[in-house]
Amino acid sequence: RRVFVPGQGLVSVLPGTDCCYGGVSMHVAGRVAEVASGVPYAQLLSQRILLPSGMASTFFSPGTLANPRIAGGLNSTARDYANFLQMIADDGVRNGVRVLSETACRQLLTNQTGTVPLTCTPSFVYPDARYGVGIWLERTDELGNTTQASGIGAFGFNGWIDPQRRVVGVLMVSAGNGFQDSGAFAEQIKAVVRQRVDAGPRPIADIAAIGGEPLPPPGPAGDGLVTGDDFVAFVRGFVVGSPIADIVRIGGDPAPDSRITGDDFIAFINAFATGCP
Repeated sequence: RRVFVPGQGLVSVLPGTDCCYGGVSMHVAGRVAEVASGVPYAQLLSQRILLPSGMASTFFSPGTLANPRIAGGLNSTARDYANFLQMIADDGVRNGVRVLSETACRQLLTNQTGTVPLTCTPSFVYPDARYGVGIWLERTDELGNTTQASGIGAFGFNGWIDPQRRVVGVLMVSAGNGFQDSGAFAEQIKAVVRQRVDAGPRPIADIAAIGGEPLPPPGPAGDGLVTGDDFVAFVRGFVVGSPIADIVRIGGDPAPDSRITGDDFIAFINAFATGCP
């Protein structure tokens, strides 16, 4: 067969001796799915994957439904794509509904390229990454199990799965060299997330420790436990300009000014994330 290699043009290779990243094979697989199911690909994808995964805002561009671009042709949101990744991380189940089989999810995250050379790959952060089914396998443990897999876009998209921790993430930025720029930045985020998860749960700012004007909280804020209601109570105070939202009442920098501005919000978020009382 012949494959296109950037800078070299069409190159003849023997099957099983080379892997060249590209969308043509995904397009062929999509057509196979259409023939096997008797359903147009866009409709099949919506029925079998998008809707049961909670991806109501994901769609192919109008005018392309008859022959959609399967690799990179979907419009989506960070939340929708995170729902998709979480479904895979949870062995094919989303909100109690089975979308994919456990076997299918395992195959997605299993090395499909063996040890053959990868002629071209967008995985610049991990040049030794292997390829699963539509996703790059960037990290493995000593047994060869995937511990980090990513889908990387050409213009700044990066979505990843940490199967062992059952954690997923989505980064969407606008970058001229998306593979390199967003990939390096996303890797920094992934490292922080791994550290946070491995550290385990920690006590975080309880709204009672802020003091100030009492607000009727949506939950038992001020109970000595740190839950989402503490965060909500602070945000409500910030929105209405309550003294409860002035960081000076926490006793920390950078806003000991008795004014409620953006630095108060940032400081509280940092306190919430780092375990500051």
